[in-house]
Amino acid sequence: AASAPREAGPGGPGGLAPGPVSDARIVVTKRKTPRTGPSTLRVRGEVKNVGGGTANDVAVTVTVLDQSSGDECLRQEVPVAPSTLGTGAVGTFDLDLDNPCLFGQPTVDLTPVWVSAEPTG
Repeated sequence: AASAPREAGPGGPGGLAPGPVSDARIVVTKRKTPRTGPSTLRVRGEVKNVGGGTANDVAVTVTVLDQSSGDECLRQEVPVAPSTLGTGAVGTFDLDLDNPCLFGQPTVDLTPVWVSAEPTG
């Protein structure tokens, strides 16, 4: 069976709007991006399923924009633990990034992504 496409909240990849209330909806509830070196930072935080369905393969896409040009210079997916979140469930993410793109004060955006569970019945 083919896997379902990954979803994202408003303004996320593909510009998908949130689905019906019965669908999973993941939001970032806590985020910290402390700098750990000249070109390194740690991305950590928490996500929550505020929708009515189960979300599988939950992750957070980290997008970094170059501070001078505003162009995307880094995109990396950070896994969430646990990777399956039922309604109201919370997961965490934590990753160290090291990239020349991180020098200075770049813009760091976090977008949750997931696959909604297939409806049963």
